[in-house]
Amino acid sequence: MLPGPPVAVLILDIALGQFGAEIRIGRDYGAALLFVTPLALTVVHLTSPVPVPALLVDRVLETVLGSVFALVIVLLVRARVRLKNRH
Repeated sequence: MLPGPPVAVLILDIALGQFGAEIRIGRDYGAALLFVTPLALTVVHLTSPVPVPALLVDRVLETVLGSVFALVIVLLVRARVRLKNRH
């Protein structure tokens, strides 16, 4: 197993992620998320290091589950609106 990056590199990553998120959040939320996600993962890694493969699997699984739940909610709301508009 490879060692993780030094703490100084993680702190620099956190600083750059925070700066990028703050600069982008007002104009483009989607672009800000490109900074927020690595920022959150780095902060978590500082507090409780986890092997990168396990972290990636967890992150992908959480993203897929969140997407499926969001899609189901959107479809249910659309169906309800269609039923409401028919009557």
